[in-house]
This record gives sequence, C-alpha cells and structure tokens, in this order.
Amino acid sequence: MRATRSNMRKARLKDLQKSSSISANRSAAAAVQMATERPPGLLVLQGSYTSVETRAAELYPFVIGVRHLVRDKYDSLSKIGSVEAPILMLHGAKDAIIPLRHGEVLFAAANQPKTMVVYPEAHHDDYSGEQILTPLVETARKCGLI
Repeated sequence: MRATRSNMRKARLKDLQKSSSISANRSAAAAVQMATERPPGLLVLQGSYTSVETRAAELYPFVIGVRHLVRDKYDSLSKIGSVEAPILMLHGAKDAIIPLRHGEVLFAAANQPKTMVVYPEAHHDDYSGEQILTPLVETARKCGLI
C-alpha cells in the first residue's frame, strides 16, 4: 500500500481537483482505502474481493483458523461504505480467482452513485480495452468528469 501511495503522489498533478480525478488500481483494497482518505472523482474497481481473509477461508476451508493466519486482511467490505465518490465496478462472471459474489457483496455495500458491469464470458483478467474504456467513459461523463 505504501508503494501505491507513493506512485499516486508522484503521478498526481498539483492542480488536479477531486472533481476531475479518477482512481483505478489493480489492488481493490488499496484503491478503496485511498478513496476513504482522499475521495477521487470516480473510483474504478475490477474483479474486487470483499477481503483477503474471506477469500482465504473460501480457498482453504480445511485449514483450521485460516482467518487468523492472514496477517493483512485487506478488508474492502468494511471500508467501501465510507467512500464518498461514485464507483464503477467491473467483474467477470466466470472469474474463478475472485468469484463474482465478492463483487456483488462489495457493490451492495457501496454508496450511490454506483455502477456495476458484469461480463458473462469474462474471467479474472479477461477484459478487452473496450470492455474497460466504454463503461469508464460513460460513467465519467455521467459524473461530469469529462
């Protein structure tokens, strides 16, 4: 998370206002956390989990106490309700790495305005540029960012 913050600081233009910034990050937990600290104009999440702890328990149900073994919880679910920015979520229905139910639960917990796009044939990292850019541009327009 520290590296992500550092990269964002380096990339941020000094005069970039909240109303015109878009936060997109491959690490949903880092993006959600940063959006609670400094709301962007639009938060974009792709293939997002509710928490690493929950996903670990799903993947390793035979490991007793697996939730206690997860050091960094990366709990987006507990934080997404604090995000005061429009949210665009993208998820593949065939995502076996982060199942769609994680995205659906996270989406349900998020504040309005929010948009979720589910691609029926997409897996975890299986999006075309158009599948990302089209809803991104549409949502940014709706939010008055472009």
